[in-house]
Amino acid sequence: MTISLTSLQGRSSAQVSNLRDMNIQLNELQRQIGTQKKTDTYSGLGTDTTRVQRLRADVNSAEIYMKNITFTETKMKIMSNTMLSITDQARDVTQNIQLQTRDGEIDLHALQTIAGEALNAIMDMLNIDNDGNHLFAGTDLNNQPIADSNAVHLNTQAEIANWLAGGQSPTDVVTNVNGFSEAELGYSASINAAGDVITRIDTNLEVNFTQLGNAEGFQDIIKGLSIAANLEYPDPAVDVATDEEFHDLLDQTLTLISGGIQKTDSDNAVLTGKFNLLKSVEERHQQDTFVFGEMISEIEDVDTTQVIAEFQALQNQMNAAYEVTSVIGRLSLVNFL
Repeated sequence: MTISLTSLQGRSSAQVSNLRDMNIQLNELQRQIGTQKKTDTYSGLGTDTTRVQRLRADVNSAEIYMKNITFTETKMKIMSNTMLSITDQARDVTQNIQLQTRDGEIDLHALQTIAGEALNAIMDMLNIDNDGNHLFAGTDLNNQPIADSNAVHLNTQAEIANWLAGGQSPTDVVTNVNGFSEAELGYSASINAAGDVITRIDTNLEVNFTQLGNAEGFQDIIKGLSIAANLEYPDPAVDVATDEEFHDLLDQTLTLISGGIQKTDSDNAVLTGKFNLLKSVEERHQQDTFVFGEMISEIEDVDTTQVIAEFQALQNQMNAAYEVTSVIGRLSLVNFL
């Protein structure tokens, strides 16, 4: 039996070529085990390429919307909680007025103190900011809604002084205070030019969560608290105003503050409804992102257990092939003589 040198060389060359192919396959399986992906390019997905690209675009869009929602939710929580604090402060004053008028004796100094502190706290709360952006200023976010917290006190004091001197009735006082311009209430000159604050939370869905500090409810609370904080009891020796007018003015002040509380509660309910909408859309985006991720994984990801099994089998096959190659390399015509 004879084997030609040409035959041996042919077998050796074929074995080397086979080993080269198996090594390429082994490297690919190693890559798949390391990356958990079937391919490292979109083109490697074949007919699924366009589908994966669209799914990833949908995931990216959902993630952008969720960032918008999270950012907006933070602002809306602060705004809603602030509005609750404002109405709580105002309610404390109305309860104090109701309690004192029911008992028949008015501790005016206590009322002035409570109302004045509440008014100053509320005006300060309307200037609340988040990362330097004033939340109750609309798009005029660099400017505080309340620019001069003393203005409303001074203007109200002038109205009360006029009433004490007999220049106007309690109803006139409330009417005139109600007619204060925003500048006379201490608001910034730019707040009326402020635009709406809007965020996009889905492809065709935007939410306007604007709540300006000069809203009617806030203004009524400020006006009423200003009267209560600066109210004076008529001195019969020097004043024309009467005790009966004092109680009439106090009653009208209570009505003004209570109306402002109701309006602010209503505004807050609307804001809360919009917040709930954001939460609902956010949950849907989270669900969509999960589903899209599962679909992408199904197309792109490998079955790790299967790939490891293929890797081990190929590795064993290569080891055997190396042994065969080694044997062929040692063969010579001498072995067959």
